[in-house]
Amino acid sequence: MAVEQVEQVEETPMLKRTVFSDTFQNGFDTSTAGNWQLFQNGGLTANDGIATTSTRGLNVVPSGKDPVTGQPAFAWTTGQQAAGGGGDKDHMKWLAYPRHNGTTGYPGYDVPPNGQLTCESSLSVQTRNMERHPFGTAVSDPQGDVRLGSAGLVTADLQTGMVMDFHVTNNTVYAFYERLRYPGTSYAAFTYAVPVARITPGTQVNTQVVLENGGTRARWKLNGFTVLTVNKLGTLELDRKYLQTDHGGTEEVVAPKQATCGLGVFSMLDGAGADGRGLVRLDSTDGFYYNTRLGAPTGQTFLDETSQTGSRIWGQGVDLRAANLKVTTGERL
Repeated sequence: MAVEQVEQVEETPMLKRTVFSDTFQNGFDTSTAGNWQLFQNGGLTANDGIATTSTRGLNVVPSGKDPVTGQPAFAWTTGQQAAGGGGDKDHMKWLAYPRHNGTTGYPGYDVPPNGQLTCESSLSVQTRNMERHPFGTAVSDPQGDVRLGSAGLVTADLQTGMVMDFHVTNNTVYAFYERLRYPGTSYAAFTYAVPVARITPGTQVNTQVVLENGGTRARWKLNGFTVLTVNKLGTLELDRKYLQTDHGGTEEVVAPKQATCGLGVFSMLDGAGADGRGLVRLDSTDGFYYNTRLGAPTGQTFLDETSQTGSRIWGQGVDLRAANLKVTTGERL
């Protein structure tokens, strides 16, 4: 594994406590009686996955089959709102997180005001049939392009829309930093995908996201090393070349009161490539996309402006294997 960049960070001594831990040795239950739940958004459930467990942990494969090879492939997709679809909800294929709420009532675990909340998972990912994409030269590396399909660790505050993930493809690990656009809001909403390591397909990696400094700062740690830090969550402090989407709005510093930690499988076909264009305009909402290199008011352009079904699903699939998922809190000594 080749790590792109390691940051030197002095770790503050903490008294740590494990608040959730699962090695999946007792199965994986997303029923109302279980410890896990599938993510729901606007009446849609992120359930395009078949989950099984073994002594090695959790294994998730897509629920459909590629008609050409018979291998597991994405089955669920949705079109633009103009065609009666769910727009950018197409991102979600499968997503699960512990059935636990913070003191505010939102999913997750409270972020200690003077400490840390850490989400952690050792996992591996394998993608299939990405090279059969319909986008031609707009995708130079289908085995590594996060837009076509990925899976990994999710850290999210559903109250503020802050998302801090690791997304893994066949050959690249990405640190994902996002603020979701909630209806009726005017804050800056965006998605960054920062490549932090090169890997071989199926490599198991230890991924950690640490929320600290009252929830205003996040660190992404890969195999024990900090590979990315955002000091003011909610702001566009990273280089715009890593932006996948820009939804405009006013930057503001966000301090999540809680975060949920989960595992997910995704595609992000509206993301921008090296040429600055997106692949598919998933969402038809007016003013939803701005140029990732220039920002508002310049609109974003896409190879497929109408989100044709064949541009969203073509027999591709992503497998996720997780040995564990752990959530810990830390208080300063």
